Amino acid sequence: MPSFMPGSAGDDAWFAEMGKRICDTLNGAGVPFCQGGVMACNAEWRHNLSGWEQRIQHWIREADGKELLNVHIFVDFRPVHGDRELALQLRTFLREQAAKSPRFLHAMAQAAGGNRTPLGVLGQFITKDGRLDLKMTGLLPLTGAVRLLALKHRIDATGSGERLDRLAEGGWMPASEAAAFRDSHELMVRVLLEQQQSDLEAGILLSNKIDPKRLKPLDRDRLKQAFKSINALNSVLESALSSV
Repeated sequence: MPSFMPGSAGDDAWFAEMGKRICDTLNGAGVPFCQGGVMACNAEWRHNLSGWEQRIQHWIREADGKELLNVHIFVDFRPVHGDRELALQLRTFLREQAAKSPRFLHAMAQAAGGNRTPLGVLGQFITKDGRLDLKMTGLLPLTGAVRLLALKHRIDATGSGERLDRLAEGGWMPASEAAAFRDSHELMVRVLLEQQQSDLEAGILLSNKIDPKRLKPLDRDRLKQAFKSINALNSVLESALSSV
C-alpha cells in the first residue's frame, strides 16, 4: 500500500481502485452514487497535490456553470486520513487564490443564486404539489453565501456555524446577525430532518421537500423569517464582493 504523500501520476491506479471500492461500498449501504459525479471513483475528483492546485487555477480562470457549482462542493473538503498537512497546504492555496480573484467570487455567487426564496408577495409559502424544496431554496443559498464570505475574508473553516462565528469575530458581520443566520440554518436542518423522519415512517420516498402545513404555527413563522434572512445575507454578500 503506498504512503499518503503528495503523490505522482503513477499512484493513480491504486487510488482509482480504492475510490471505486469506497463508492461501491457506500452505494451498497444505501448512500447512492452522486448523480453529479462528485466521487473518488471519478478521475476528475482524484488528484495529487499539484494536480489539485492546477484544477483550482483552472476553476478560477475559466470555470462556469456546473463547474462553479462543483467548486462550492470542493471548498468544503476536509482531511480524513493520512498527512493532514497536505490538506492544509491545499486549503491555504485555495483560500489565497480565491480571495484575490474578484471575478471568480462574483461568478460563484451568481452560480449559487439561481433559486428564489419560496415566499409570495403576501408572505405565503410557494409550493408545488404541497411541498417546497428546502435544500435548493433554503439550505444551499444560505450555506453558499456564508461559504463565499468566508473565502472573501480568507477564513479557514468548513462548517457554516464556525464560518459565521469567525465572520463575527473578525468584525465582518455583527454578532447578532451571525447568530440569526446560524439560527436560520439550524431551523431548516431540523425541519428537513423531521419531515424526512415523518416520510420514512409513512413509507414515502425520502427527499429534500417539506410540507409547510405540517409545521407548528411558530415553526412556520420562523421558517418564513429564515427565508427572509437569506435575502438579507445575500445583500451582505453583495456588499462584501463589491468592495473586493
